[in-house]
Amino acid sequence: MKTYIKKFAPIVALAAVAALPSTAFAADAGTHSAAVQTEITTESVPVMTDIVYKAVLADAASKTLNQNNDWFKVTYRDAVTETVTRNVSNDAESRYLDMEDGDRIELEIPTSEVKVQVQKIDFKMGTGPAPADENSFLAKKLILPDS
Repeated sequence: MKTYIKKFAPIVALAAVAALPSTAFAADAGTHSAAVQTEITTESVPVMTDIVYKAVLADAASKTLNQNNDWFKVTYRDAVTETVTRNVSNDAESRYLDMEDGDRIELEIPTSEVKVQVQKIDFKMGTGPAPADENSFLAKKLILPDS
């Protein structure tokens, strides 16, 4: 089964949550972060939570390999699911129309309510043998499962 994760960059409120460092490990200079944001339905929350977590782990694995490390350990995990309003039309350039007389009117832009989940993890990287616990992952095994 192939799963495709749709990322939404313009959702400012949830993107801001994902961009903030965790308060638990914010002072630790060796900690890295990864976040994935996706649209979900109410019925799919438990299943999508696992899928989004796997996607954020894959992102962390990629960052680990890019830094020439072998493994990473998740030190903090957060998942936020909220309903947000988004524009239905992608061709709407502006919500406002400037009139010749200097007045500005707000345009009716069609919107829809969607549920979005953001999962964020903080993690530490390392080389050599990985720690033997459930929060540690070999980066190559997540990226190339047959390696």
